[in-house]
Amino acid sequence: MNASVRNNSQGRKPEGFICLHVDGPYMAGSPEFQKRGLAKIRKDFNAVGSEDKNDIMFVGQQIKWKNHEKFGSYISCDQKLEVDQLEEIKVEKHMKDNMPCSPSMHTAYRSVLGQLNWLQSRTQCHIRYRFSRCASAAAKPTIADAREINKTVPTLKSQYIDGRFWPVKGPQRIVGMPDASYRNNADKSSQRAHVLFIAEDRKIGRQGHKGEHKVNTRGSVVDYESHKITTKLNLLLLQNIMHL
Repeated sequence: MNASVRNNSQGRKPEGFICLHVDGPYMAGSPEFQKRGLAKIRKDFNAVGSEDKNDIMFVGQQIKWKNHEKFGSYISCDQKLEVDQLEEIKVEKHMKDNMPCSPSMHTAYRSVLGQLNWLQSRTQCHIRYRFSRCASAAAKPTIADAREINKTVPTLKSQYIDGRFWPVKGPQRIVGMPDASYRNNADKSSQRAHVLFIAEDRKIGRQGHKGEHKVNTRGSVVDYESHKITTKLNLLLLQNIMHL
């Protein structure tokens, strides 16, 4: 997007960005950014331990340029190492579902939940709903909740995906897809969700004698979530919509 629109930058445009987590920076930008910004960083900070390009490990994410045989180059965000380290909570078969988790099992539950939270918030969007339901039980999980979160671990390992960010050209637009379900959860609560994309502008092409037709454009996911609806106003609105 053009960051100079509707702000005080007076027509100037960004040339690059820098993300910093503890002592690990991640940056990208134009040749101008490399010439003026990156060169100055290298000069001012002589204690840089290592520097990588195009294949970078940043806070547990392997980020690299890859090439798709049909669609061309894209940036891959890979968390496979983090997924491989996931372990299920030890639950004995004789334990009944309605039993509360012991303090040690509760600690293990919150540990697995924290790992899943990092994964689903970055790349593993397909477990977002399951994570939301497991998070709702984090205060007082039962054995049933522990078994439920355990189901997510093998599912994630067998259905692993990487985040893919495609270069978008020309004018860009935000594409949003919202969704909500009334009392769809096991506890009769309601759920809402959305996914947002940054996509290229719509394109019009021609096909034989059929005239104009829409052509698919490229885009990337930039935000997604799935949450239990807790606000009474949102719940009433959803209830009224369902009854229309």
